[in-house]
Amino acid sequence: MNTQELYKKLDAEFARNKKNIHCRLVGTSKEYNAHQCYIFAENVKRNGWHQYTTDQIDYVYFTKHSVTIKLTSSGETDCKRFTTANEMFAWVSGYNECMFQIEREGTPTTIITN
Repeated sequence: MNTQELYKKLDAEFARNKKNIHCRLVGTSKEYNAHQCYIFAENVKRNGWHQYTTDQIDYVYFTKHSVTIKLTSSGETDCKRFTTANEMFAWVSGYNECMFQIEREGTPTTIITN
């Protein structure tokens, strides 16, 4: 794979990762934050969230002040609310790390790592 192909692949991955992020991604960590949001959304869709089963979840989206689940019934529910986007990205990353550690220890759950 040459450099041009690599950049094209990375651009496509970044576009996929930021699809449901509705706040600015800036700085050197924008790719990292977008990837963490993608991992979180995929985990919620595969594992459910609190009382919502996987069949009830359409998609997850991220704003400056919340992580929200769009339900197949057309309703929405906030996973969590935040004061800033940085706070939201930190929470998402921490959640993903916890899920990774749970998976590593053998607790049965489905997790997306890339």
